[in-house]
Amino acid sequence: MRIRDVAAAAGVSVTTVSNALNGKGRLQESTRAHVRETALRLGYRPNPSAQRLVGGRTGLLGLIVARQGAGALSTITQTTYFVELLAAASTAALGHGYALVMSASSTDGVEPWQQTPLDGAVVVDPVAHDPTATYLRARGTPVVTTGRIPGATDNGHRVDNDHVAATRGLLDHLHGRGARRIALITAELQTSYVLDVDEAYAGWCAESGMAPMREAVSEDLGETAGFDAATRLLTGPTPPDAILAVFERLAPGAALAANSLERRVPEDVMIAGYTDSVANLRACPELTALDLHPDRIGTEAVAALVRLIEGEAPETQDVLVETGLIARASTAPVRAEA
Repeated sequence: MRIRDVAAAAGVSVTTVSNALNGKGRLQESTRAHVRETALRLGYRPNPSAQRLVGGRTGLLGLIVARQGAGALSTITQTTYFVELLAAASTAALGHGYALVMSASSTDGVEPWQQTPLDGAVVVDPVAHDPTATYLRARGTPVVTTGRIPGATDNGHRVDNDHVAATRGLLDHLHGRGARRIALITAELQTSYVLDVDEAYAGWCAESGMAPMREAVSEDLGETAGFDAATRLLTGPTPPDAILAVFERLAPGAALAANSLERRVPEDVMIAGYTDSVANLRACPELTALDLHPDRIGTEAVAALVRLIEGEAPETQDVLVETGLIARASTAPVRAEA
């Protein structure tokens, strides 16, 4: 079925059919409705590729994980947060008639995209002065980020969690369960996510009169890094009675360290992960964590990006997705005698 067949059956021109189906032109609503009913009856569907070519678009969206140190695709696909975000973003892109192209940033952040004709891009966890977002915006490509770009005066459109409030809520939970020496295992990555958690932790400790205990890992964000960081904390002169690990694979590593040192969880040390994952359910005991709803972040980011591409400004520049606390056995209330 071709557009000429629809025009003949409806008794109008090909241009009228095109305008009616694309929502363009100055047509009477009765004419527009008549054309659409005719097209539906005949089973005609516009060719998306042809429509994009006319509009100067390719139908490709980029999803770029900009985080340094966790940039390898093998690392990303082993991380529950990124897998759920990617799956939701891919589904949302297809729903809007686009295909998603995924990559981690290269050293300079721009090389993979110099030869790729993207209509727009979602940059996940942009780093300070992020080269990928800067390059794409400079060449006029619409960009939506999941997180702020540290150091940027204008972050553009972003989808994010309120990490300050989420961190404070998790620290309140640990304190309410009896923890009085809460340590933070964080990272040296310059992302707004890490910076917000660090800021919230420092502020919460100052307000609570608690001495901060902060252990940072470098590029490795896996279980081994969590194990080593927790071991250093638990064998120090003043070991913590609770550990909050920022990245999802650090928390199970911290639990393994506690077990290897024969520290009972939660009686001797409580352990919580900032990001939930399947590994938290496999730990013994199961680990408390936050649900950051990465599926919603991926869906909202693509929706905002499509609106930018199609010339419709999103309703708000910043979309905040709520978080949820999932309390499990690793932070169960400690008995007084323990």
